[in-house]
Amino acid sequence: MKKWLKGWTEVPPKLSYSLAVIFVMFALGIRLGLDRLAPGIVPFATIFPAELAATFVGGIGPGLVATGLGGLSIWYLLLEPRMGLDALSAGDAVSLVLFLLSSLVIVATAAALRRALFRVRAAREEAAAAHSFAAEIMASITDPFYVVDGEWRFTQVNDAFEKLSGRGRDELIGRIVWDVFPQARGGAAYEANLRARREGKPVTFETVSQVLGRWIESTVFPGRFGVAVYVRDITQRKEAEERRKLLAAELAHRSRNLLAVVQAIAARSLSGDRTLEEARDVLLSRLEALAHAHSILTAQEWRHANLRAVLKAELEPYGYVCGRGRGATLGAPA
Repeated sequence: MKKWLKGWTEVPPKLSYSLAVIFVMFALGIRLGLDRLAPGIVPFATIFPAELAATFVGGIGPGLVATGLGGLSIWYLLLEPRMGLDALSAGDAVSLVLFLLSSLVIVATAAALRRALFRVRAAREEAAAAHSFAAEIMASITDPFYVVDGEWRFTQVNDAFEKLSGRGRDELIGRIVWDVFPQARGGAAYEANLRARREGKPVTFETVSQVLGRWIESTVFPGRFGVAVYVRDITQRKEAEERRKLLAAELAHRSRNLLAVVQAIAARSLSGDRTLEEARDVLLSRLEALAHAHSILTAQEWRHANLRAVLKAELEPYGYVCGRGRGATLGAPA
């Protein structure tokens, strides 16, 4: 039916006028045939469908042509005196006027219906194009993305969300999100969705997903259709942040320890009855030895250090020479 309507509303203008003439001739043929069987019937009865068909096919122009041609044909062929366009009787004249008025109403109504059909078809084509465009955009989004309607039912999901959730599109579309993922009900995602719907503005949040067991960053975009949700896996970023925090804390701890050692060395070097120049030399030597030991630990990534290497770095500034042997290895805490 839809294809039939589409084909008829796309008839070229010249063909539509030709069809209007054909419709009137067909209607006249039926009317003349009926005149032999029942001469007293309404003379214009079969013209109305012809006008309706002509208007529906080609618009108001072919409809008016069908009206004029049909009226003249009935006047010439059926109204007394027949086979002529002489003056009509009062009754026939009234019938002709009523026919013309009725025909104008029919043509106007059919033309309005035709325009409405064009608008409906254009709206459908526009909606189909918009849906296709939205599908292309959804497919091009590399991060997980999905849309739910006002009843929290999945209406769209992209490939990335299917992969992240471990569920196919046929398992999601049309189902309520909280039924598919009941463990998410009452969590951060649930509250963020409700808040976005309630406040009518986007909500962004970070949380450990109760469904995936991973860190996610999600933005909920509310709209008249429901909500669109953009999800991003930020587990690696969070792990990197934790490593940075750990490294910063470790660096602060080691810096405090190093400053304490330097303070102790300085206090020890400046004590006693050394002259200022002797104390300075001792202090610089000890600091240099500390730097050597620190370099050894750094080279081993603070995991362990060879005791011989440490002693050598510490004692050589004072003229001591370490003997040969197997040596010993100390762990970082030592």
